[in-house]
Amino acid sequence: MAFILLDDGTGEIELVCFPKKLAEWGHMLQYDAVVIVKGTISARDEEDVKILANQVTPMVSNQQFSH
Repeated sequence: MAFILLDDGTGEIELVCFPKKLAEWGHMLQYDAVVIVKGTISARDEEDVKILANQVTPMVSNQQFSH
């Protein structure tokens, strides 16, 4: 399991990666890497908001976003 701090230049949020998912794409989570994260928001009482990672993909300059 890993706890990674994401920063987009305007703010920060913690990304929580569970072991199975971390084994799949943890190598993409490098310092200054630009990635697209899909996940579930965790907003429990008395805790900061976190993203529970479901998918991480590298961002490429000509990539278009889809929902």
